[in-house]
Amino acid sequence: MADREPIVRVTLPRWAAITLAFAIAVVTIGPIAGMLVYFAVRAPGEKVASIGPALSEPFELEYTSDGRPQRVWIDMTCTGCDPNSVEGTLVARTSTGATLASVHVRNVLSGYSQSGSENTTIDQHSVVGHPVMQVPAQPVGTTIVVSGTLSPEPRQIYEIGPLRLNEGRGLPRIQALSVWVAR
Repeated sequence: MADREPIVRVTLPRWAAITLAFAIAVVTIGPIAGMLVYFAVRAPGEKVASIGPALSEPFELEYTSDGRPQRVWIDMTCTGCDPNSVEGTLVARTSTGATLASVHVRNVLSGYSQSGSENTTIDQHSVVGHPVMQVPAQPVGTTIVVSGTLSPEPRQIYEIGPLRLNEGRGLPRIQALSVWVAR
């Protein structure tokens, strides 16, 4: 037999091996996680139905299923508001009364939204396309009703020692509120 060259083994210090493993994980897992986030909170499609509900009044938004899952979204413009400026409960049901989804709405001005703006001079915030809940796919032609009540929430008063922040500002003024359904 011919002489073979011996196999050369390289051993890395433990810290170098851990650093290399972490770098490989970040490079491979990062893009995959990014794609998952993109597909989970993608922008809405065409509006199927919309309503401008009156604050603190029950409302119903009815639409007909096209056989695919739909999302319920909120648009809001508010002056003098906290992120928790509107809260309430939304429920999606079939016309027969079977509950498909429900959610307690809070923090409309924080988190993901399609677009938003803030004017700190007049303390005005606006959000367009804030996803609220997913309605599962139903057979084509099924009537779905999204109902609920959205109410303004009083401003929170923060106490830092003798200081009381936001005191005396009252309820936020909500100029525009819209609930809509899109794919």
